[in-house]
Parts: sequence; structure tokens; C-alpha cells
Amino acid sequence: KYPAEKASITIMNDVHLRHAQESIQTIRCFLEAARETHSMLDYRRLAAPYLLQLQERQQDVIRYLSRETSAVGTDSAKIRVDGDV
Repeated sequence: KYPAEKASITIMNDVHLRHAQESIQTIRCFLEAARETHSMLDYRRLAAPYLLQLQERQQDVIRYLSRETSAVGTDSAKIRVDGDV
């Protein structure tokens, strides 16, 4: 099964982050299996677009994780300061 080919997405929240990470894992597993079942030449031809896709998704994750938390807009719990509840 080939991973779905999608354009790079903008990660807006932690749910999108989890989906992006799952997508990265799917592509990585696919490429690992392809390395074992294809000749090196065939693998290079097959892998090129998936490697680009993998790189784009990893960059999306890095961009999201590098953003200020106030700009992220998640529903995660707030950090308590000085005993505030």
C-alpha cells in the first residue's frame, strides 16, 4: 500500500501535529519496506517523491513546534504559576 500523496499542510494545533506525525511514520515504514523489496535503482526512482514529501512534512512539524505557544491556539491545559488554579 502506497502512502497517500498530499501537498504540504499547515499544522494549526496538536491534533494536526499528531496526524502529521502519523503520516511521517507511514511514509517511513513504506520506504523501509521498499528498500528491502526493490533493487537500488528501482528504489531510488520510487522513493524520490516520497522522500520529498517526508521532508516537507517534517519541516511542517518543526515549524509548528518552533512557534510561540500563544500563537498555536491549542486547547491544552495552561501552566499554573505561583499556586494559581
